Amino acid sequence: MAGTPGPHHLVPETPETTGSATEYPHTRWNFAVIVADASSFITGLAFASPMVVLPLFVERLTGSTVLVGVITALQMAGWFLPQLATASYVENQPRKKPFMLKACILGRVPVVLIPISLIALAGRPHLVLAIFLAVYFFFYLSDGMTGVPWTDIGAKTIPPRLRGRFFGAMQFVGGALSVLAGFAVRKILGNPRLPYPRDYATLFGMQWVLLMVSLAFLALIREPMRPVREDRRGFVALLRAAPGLLRGNAQFVRMLVVAALAWGGTVAVPFYVVYAHHELGLPDAMAGVFVSAQMAGGIVSSLIWAYMSDRVGSKRVIQGTALCGLAVPLLGLLAPFPLSHHGPQVLGYGYAFTFFLLGAMANGSWIGYTNFTLEIVEEKDRPSYIGLMYSVSAPAVLVPVVGGWLVRATSYEATFALAALFGALSIIATLWLREPRDATIAAGERA
Repeated sequence: MAGTPGPHHLVPETPETTGSATEYPHTRWNFAVIVADASSFITGLAFASPMVVLPLFVERLTGSTVLVGVITALQMAGWFLPQLATASYVENQPRKKPFMLKACILGRVPVVLIPISLIALAGRPHLVLAIFLAVYFFFYLSDGMTGVPWTDIGAKTIPPRLRGRFFGAMQFVGGALSVLAGFAVRKILGNPRLPYPRDYATLFGMQWVLLMVSLAFLALIREPMRPVREDRRGFVALLRAAPGLLRGNAQFVRMLVVAALAWGGTVAVPFYVVYAHHELGLPDAMAGVFVSAQMAGGIVSSLIWAYMSDRVGSKRVIQGTALCGLAVPLLGLLAPFPLSHHGPQVLGYGYAFTFFLLGAMANGSWIGYTNFTLEIVEEKDRPSYIGLMYSVSAPAVLVPVVGGWLVRATSYEATFALAALFGALSIIATLWLREPRDATIAAGERA
């Protein structure tokens, strides 16, 4: 079990750290295929962006800010809740791909029901909402079930020194395509020839097509055989083992504290676009600009995060995302004041920088926390720690619901201020992290 790396805990160079062809066969093939899979998936999500399009859609359908928070909570719950159970199921399986593909098929194919219901049941919004909630939750539940096997496959196929570039490449390509998707969103939502609900049905339909493309690329992955646990502990046994896993890895616990504070800062995320629409008076079509800005932030930052991850380590990436987590709510609070006198277009494009930083924060979090975890745990325990990382974060599903309640009970500004407070605390907490790669570097210097 991995402990906290330090001067007396040196990790020797092994094929795991050097990335030999024997340990990592088909690296180029899998690099290309997984980047294509993730890029298609990211672009598909851009057409129904959880940060931009979905809050506008739900608010248009229901008029409820609380329900906007509930939708985000369903997304997070679907992702977090199955992680530990999935880890217990796949941790002793030499190949994780068959389980991953089944979960993807069950979750992605039904997404086509959303655009169909929007057209066929246009006069029955409550039924449309029920179908949307069921399909949407099941989609993210299946996505959560794939989190452990997908991450483990990535770790088995990509050497540690390439993982920064690996995650950066998929975010760069997916982000570039998603910027184009953002322009498409703007044209679709602002098109008088596509009145509601045909506009949103078109967006969800395009999302479904790209999810199917992503699924096709997943099927092409060549998964290598690597050491696994000989026994399957089962969900209950793994749950009982969780305290020991936490006690045995202080670095992992510190990272979870930082992540928890960062999740607190997401209390306002679903409401930046609703605030722009209701309080700033910006039109729905501006959502396309926000999507493009969010994806542009992901593109630009992915190059930075990838370089930082490979060159200076994942701790610096986590610290960079924490800074973004503080800057986002501060910008949401302060940007409207100097720009409001210059007209809605200038205000909208200036406010879009909030979403630029949201994209940077999301991409950096994925690279930083994932690589940090992969570098501080032993290979045979990797599925367990990946599942534990996401499962411990499960209470974060309540954060957007609290945000919706705060918006209704107080104001958007108060909710943004609370997010800024959590962002500042997460920055402070990163000071207690130690770069796990330092031990590997030290071992190389002593060899």
